[in-house]
Amino acid sequence: MQAKSDGARWAGQNADVVRVLIGKTTKEFGDLHGEANNIFQVLDDAHQELTQLQRSTKSLVSEAIGKGYRVFDNGDTSVPVIEYVGPGEPPKGVPGKELQHYADQITASSEKWARTRMRTRRSPRRSRRTRRTW
Repeated sequence: MQAKSDGARWAGQNADVVRVLIGKTTKEFGDLHGEANNIFQVLDDAHQELTQLQRSTKSLVSEAIGKGYRVFDNGDTSVPVIEYVGPGEPPKGVPGKELQHYADQITASSEKWARTRMRTRRSPRRSRRTRRTW
């Protein structure tokens, strides 16, 4: 727009005013483009981080389930992990460090997910979904 304006043959009383107006408009478009690019970068970084968190959390949950644990999402970033005891089965004993390890790792991932989401909350389009699906 600015290049066409500079190359045009402006004449008349409004010529100087229009050139200034086009210059200001061009600068404003450039500023808005830069701002939109910054927003895109923030959202893209958040998307990459959330995708990695989801992948690692799903892996941890699958691993815990494979070892006979049950994983629950309380909806408040805390994720308890308990040992599964089927109907008619006796309790398997005192839960060990492994069970606590899964609970701590999955809860830490859930908390990081919540922090990342809060950082990007001011984005123009935000997800209305609050619960994660593992």
